[in-house]
Amino acid sequence: MSKKIYLIAGHGTEELVEFTKREKVPSGRIIVCFPICGRANFMRECCRITHIMNLPEYAELLSNPIDNKNAIEKLFTIPIRIYIPNDFFPKLSTNLFLNFEKRGGIVLAKSGVYSLAKIPPIDRTILPNTKTVSQKLGTSFCVPFTGLIDAPSDYTQEIHTELFRGNLFEPALAEYDNLKSRSFTITQIIDTIGNGIYYYVGCRALKRKYDMVVYNTIFNMSDSQQENSDRLMPVLED
Repeated sequence: MSKKIYLIAGHGTEELVEFTKREKVPSGRIIVCFPICGRANFMRECCRITHIMNLPEYAELLSNPIDNKNAIEKLFTIPIRIYIPNDFFPKLSTNLFLNFEKRGGIVLAKSGVYSLAKIPPIDRTILPNTKTVSQKLGTSFCVPFTGLIDAPSDYTQEIHTELFRGNLFEPALAEYDNLKSRSFTITQIIDTIGNGIYYYVGCRALKRKYDMVVYNTIFNMSDSQQENSDRLMPVLED
């Protein structure tokens, strides 16, 4: 039976928690993160990954991130960290909404939680494309999944519904006029959706500054967990 593979797309933050006080990944789930703790991810990488995860031919590769780690990193062009069941994993949150201001407007990108190869492009009759979208974001991969509005007041319920069309996490559809204040933990998302492999493309920006000694200790312990020679790809059941 093929594994369930999901994309989680939205701005993200992280709360630094002592390594052994982190939550553990539940049985039946794997979490794949991209940026290093405290660092941002960028839209050009998000668009590339969204494009790749909308192609069914990558299902086999992405269904085994442990054995295929090097190949996935080469494909995504950024490093990954893989958290398998019983691993301590970072305390991550996301608003499940990708938006940011650029000169000439506000860029909106496909947001929410999606199954592999089931990420609908944006309907241009709802959120018009412009010739400058790919130039603003640095890659043509962004064009099917992004669009522009002039001001926050232009963001309507119709646009909100289109932006999240195909999204599997129902709470992401709520409160379209209050997106900046909402937050969902990765734990909430994976508990709602269920077993599978979750690729999270959001930032891991820290909510506040921490002592670098504490940060380095956590980072080194996480490295050791990732490099454990006994780590095998677990069997994931529905």
